[in-house]
Amino acid sequence: MSATKKKRLLIVDDEGDLRDLLGRVLTTEGYEIVTASDGAEAIGILRKETFDVALLDILMPEENGLTVLKHIQEHHPGMKSIMITAYSNLHTAIEAKGFGASEFISKPYKFETILLALRKALNS
Repeated sequence: MSATKKKRLLIVDDEGDLRDLLGRVLTTEGYEIVTASDGAEAIGILRKETFDVALLDILMPEENGLTVLKHIQEHHPGMKSIMITAYSNLHTAIEAKGFGASEFISKPYKFETILLALRKALNS
């Protein structure tokens, strides 16, 4: 990763402890992190800032992760998105891929899985 410009990540998850832990891990990996607790907050942030990748929980209050994914595709077409969910099913995974998601990761996950998905998304 370039020392001059850290890659910016938006982490969107309504589980505060998980969101904060993932943010700390990714910060130590050299990423610049911004977090949101739900989809509506994420869309508000995306209206003002740009990111390289979004890590999106699917089921959240207010706007869900698929709604945020659609917003990203419409307004930030170069941005990558990785969907993360505890409620994975084939239909949702296909829908997320159809809206441009780079990866679909089920909870619980290993941090190595997230790091690998981020590297793949940033190198594609």
